[in-house]
Amino acid sequence: MDQQSLTEKSYWTKRRKVLSNVDCFLRSHSTDSSLMEMSDNCATSVCAVKTDCSSVIDSFITTTEIPATSCSTHSSSIQRAEHDEICANSETLLSDASDCLSQDSDTLADEYKLCGELAKWYASFGISLDALGALLKILHEYHPILPVDARTLLKTPDTSNLNIRQISGGEYYHFGVANGIQNVFQQGHVRCSQEQKEISLQINIDGLPLFKSTKYQLWPILGMVMDLPVKHVFTIGLYGGNHKPSDISQYLHDFVKECQYLEVNGINLDCDVWAFKIHSIVCDAPARSFVRNTKGHNAYGGCDRCRQVGLWLNKVIFPDTIAEKRTNFSFRNKVDEDYHTGESPVLSLSIDIVQQLPLEYASCMPRCCASISHDVVKRSTNL
Repeated sequence: MDQQSLTEKSYWTKRRKVLSNVDCFLRSHSTDSSLMEMSDNCATSVCAVKTDCSSVIDSFITTTEIPATSCSTHSSSIQRAEHDEICANSETLLSDASDCLSQDSDTLADEYKLCGELAKWYASFGISLDALGALLKILHEYHPILPVDARTLLKTPDTSNLNIRQISGGEYYHFGVANGIQNVFQQGHVRCSQEQKEISLQINIDGLPLFKSTKYQLWPILGMVMDLPVKHVFTIGLYGGNHKPSDISQYLHDFVKECQYLEVNGINLDCDVWAFKIHSIVCDAPARSFVRNTKGHNAYGGCDRCRQVGLWLNKVIFPDTIAEKRTNFSFRNKVDEDYHTGESPVLSLSIDIVQQLPLEYASCMPRCCASISHDVVKRSTNL
């Protein structure tokens, strides 16, 4: 009985060893390149081989005595050889993969550089958006990473979620006074150590044409915080259309409404509430009369500083140096009714509508010089 148990134990021990060696051999060879194409059927093949070999192994064990030491030594040598082969193949594959990744990285960098160069070329030579799109479609066949749409290349932001208002024949978008000031503060231009925590803002309003071939023009509202070492201009609002805004109240509605709120409540900067005020509104002569809703600077009664009727000397001039001055009070009460063409929305702000809309050299000085010349000639003839 004991002898039979030992015989059965010896049989199953040998069987397990042979199966283990066969299993190791199959697993090691399953990584070979010749068997990689059959990876989907690997598990089924291994099981089938094990099953087919089972009967052969049984008969082999029963008819042949396999020295344990010889089997172990042979198995170890096979495993070492297969392990060395697998390691060598792995190193080769890793090296090839590294080279491929390096080449792909260089190619990708070149493609992105090409995108940047195309964007610069578009901006430098005034290429139309349709022409750039047509070029991209041609290049995309040879450079698949290039976008097909020009807007993707130029990274044009999506404006579908923006609150763009349709006003007086154009479109207007309000970026915000507070947003602009907070961006200046975050960039470190506003010093937190200022004892007088007050934001004094200078405003500029003017129009500019974009193209010679069309009438489309922009009318931006720009802001700049005064009393800072670094002058930083930011956009408060932007209007675009084929002509200037026909309704000044619609154009300045969002700007005036936000400034009214900031004048009362201040602006929150770094958990501190800073006072807010308008320092000045800088415009050229046509824009200034547009903002104040008054007659133009070339009208006979169009002087921004005094109430006098001009004279024609190849242009309208105002020769009288002693005339009744315009004041904030007289302007708001429309003492000179002929001077006003409507109600100005900036009257809702806490500003001096006369003194805080300063004159600029380009429009006022030629008239002053002409007036002075006229006065000098007049005095000379009276001598």
